[in-house]
Amino acid sequence: MLNETNLEFVLAPREEAVNMIAHLISAMLIGYSSFNIAVHAPSKKDMLMAGITNTIPEELAGVWHVTKIANFDLPTGAEVTVEFQGNTIGGIAACRRYSAEIAIEGALLNQREMSLRGKDDCDEAFLIAEQKIIGAVQLSDRYQLTDDGLLTLLSQNFVQVTARRDATH
Repeated sequence: MLNETNLEFVLAPREEAVNMIAHLISAMLIGYSSFNIAVHAPSKKDMLMAGITNTIPEELAGVWHVTKIANFDLPTGAEVTVEFQGNTIGGIAACRRYSAEIAIEGALLNQREMSLRGKDDCDEAFLIAEQKIIGAVQLSDRYQLTDDGLLTLLSQNFVQVTARRDATH
């Protein structure tokens, strides 16, 4: 008679993988002769976002004043910022404030869904700028800092946002 067991594995850190292998060997030793094994690999984003405990690197922390959003020029007078603090990314999006939890590993960015706060009763050009910055930040998956103090948020190899620490552009 065949004994059968179902084992389900989720790719995990090394210590957990060792424990899973030990369970598999134990099952084999107690006489299970048939195994149905399913291996599930969480997405890179899920693994990075799991149990966010990281904080923003010191070089990135604080408020950055946006100078450019992809190929979009900001309307005159629009205040658009990107701010990194604790485990969040957020800022002013011309009309309202936006924020999301973020995990950073090296130069890689992974963020959860954006939330917006405030009223959207502003000029149409500012509303368009708001949509552009939120979309650009959400698309961004890594950052670069230049020696002259420019922050660039990128999606794959495309520049989504450029910003500086000071308010002058």
